[in-house]
Amino acid sequence: MVRLSDLVSRFGGYLSQDAASGWAGDPSICDVELDSRLVTKGSLFAALLGGSVDGASYASAALQSGAAAVLARTAPGPGWQGRDCRALWLHSEPRRVAGFAAGYVHGSPSAEQFTVGVTGTNGKTTVAWMIHSLLERMGRKPSLFGTVEHRPFGGESVFEGMTTPDAPYLHRALGIARANGGDSAVLEVSSHAIDQDRCAGVYFNAGVFTNLTRDHLDYHGDLDSYIAVKERFFAGLGTRAKAIINLDSPFASRMAEAARAGGAEVVTYSIGSRADLVASQLKVGPQGVQFVLQGMGTSTFDLTTPLVGRHNVENALAATAVMLLLEASPSVIAEGLATISPTPGRLEPVCASLLANRGFSVLVDFAHTPSALENVLLALRGTNPARIVCVFGCGGDRDRGKRPEMGAVVARLADVAILTSDNPRSEDPEAILDAVESGMKSGIARILREADRRDAIGLALAEAQPGDVVLIAGKGHETQQIFADHTIPFDDRRVAEELLS
Repeated sequence: MVRLSDLVSRFGGYLSQDAASGWAGDPSICDVELDSRLVTKGSLFAALLGGSVDGASYASAALQSGAAAVLARTAPGPGWQGRDCRALWLHSEPRRVAGFAAGYVHGSPSAEQFTVGVTGTNGKTTVAWMIHSLLERMGRKPSLFGTVEHRPFGGESVFEGMTTPDAPYLHRALGIARANGGDSAVLEVSSHAIDQDRCAGVYFNAGVFTNLTRDHLDYHGDLDSYIAVKERFFAGLGTRAKAIINLDSPFASRMAEAARAGGAEVVTYSIGSRADLVASQLKVGPQGVQFVLQGMGTSTFDLTTPLVGRHNVENALAATAVMLLLEASPSVIAEGLATISPTPGRLEPVCASLLANRGFSVLVDFAHTPSALENVLLALRGTNPARIVCVFGCGGDRDRGKRPEMGAVVARLADVAILTSDNPRSEDPEAILDAVESGMKSGIARILREADRRDAIGLALAEAQPGDVVLIAGKGHETQQIFADHTIPFDDRRVAEELLS
């Protein structure tokens, strides 16, 4: 527990002394919460202004649940305090300071563990998965927080719906990991998380930049704003961290400059270019990739991974760079990459037992951007299939500009394209498909449309012939489909199995 006055002294702002409103005292704080429903006795409730809800309207409920104090930008209006008024901490940046306060209340657990943040448009999940697997191979005790799961070391694996959890949750989970002997943590850091200060108070030892292409423009507004958010992450790493940058990205120099401006040391990786860590002599095939690695103080050594595609060489380079910072031996890295299991929902083979006598394969992938779809389809082309049958769609209420771009990629690289719904949300599914199809006029693929995703998967499986690859893209590991007024259970992997059996 820490005194509220200590938090104010460390992180700024001031305590309201409006006795007429009942605000007074210097309570002890044992936790920080952004959700009034999760408040327990002794919590600091951060009343934040959201996109559609003002947290101040829940301050009364938080106080009734035992909150010791409220953190806000401005004093909430009259009539909500009731008889349970306690202390009010006013700060101009309550969202950011809530993260720092949570870290301090829990004893800064990230500072006592080797903490890695992975950001970029594509590859975050796979790179984080690789790093976590290699840390385990090295004998470390890592936690993993990302798109697929939130798994503090020694704790339960859960998924809370966000790639990067909010800061209070994150610090609490890192504290649980530390208490269980955890010594390292890997975090996927989304652009939303950076913009919303979900990593505030986290001390990173390394920050990884995978790449940057068009995504989330419905949230950020334009590409420049999206780039600026990514730069902000690297500028905030500080002098204790290393920034591990993919030199093959057109935006590598901007991320490197931001990191150096913040005091971090930059380490670069590349396929074939001059960098601190370089992969060369790539051999890409249906069983994975082989390549030669050199740099970061190591002798040249051979690596193999069962994950297919050139893009997974980039992912392996990023993970290897992190491990070399920890002075992992080349043999540990080589053994770990050679035996790594597929990341859930990332070129994940499904239905193997049901396909033994049918002669074609089915894979599920989360690819939902033009560049991600291109990487996956190129990886599958490298396995020399007879044909690629691709089921895909685009989410509703999201960046509409990428829809024709995704259509163009599939039309160019697939043989049969089956347009279907992703998560339509509030939009008309057929209108989404119209936008996707508008970009497919110059491709080679035969185009089919089926808005019902289950029926579209069935159409793909019926279309498949021996030697083909069926790719079901867009949802990957997700287990539900979101419509305007309801959500249904939906897992591409399970649906394919049900239809085949």
